[in-house]
Amino acid sequence: MIKKFAVASSDGKVINQHFGRAGKFYIFEVVDEGYKLVDIRANRPPCPVSTGDESLMDQTIELISDCQLVLAVRIGLGALTKLKQKGIKGIWALGPMVAETFDHYLGQCEKDG
Repeated sequence: MIKKFAVASSDGKVINQHFGRAGKFYIFEVVDEGYKLVDIRANRPPCPVSTGDESLMDQTIELISDCQLVLAVRIGLGALTKLKQKGIKGIWALGPMVAETFDHYLGQCEKDG
């Protein structure tokens, strides 16, 4: 069950950031009437420079570790694996509004059972 989700976004309305390049994450909490913004968390992005040091990726994932879902334009396979290990589902969402994407995701979850 999704209680909180993170969005890689420049404004909290449109999903327009790559997970590994996001300078901040908008954190939403699921409530009876939908969801509400509860936090904006600054991030030190692990990309675009890959130094082989996984600590920045680990810090990014720890930053959103209280969320069960993250929405981003793109999430690399390595990051997806690490997110899954922490119990966080990563979803690629190419530029749509946060509301449309989250509502669509919830609809798919209900349909899939």
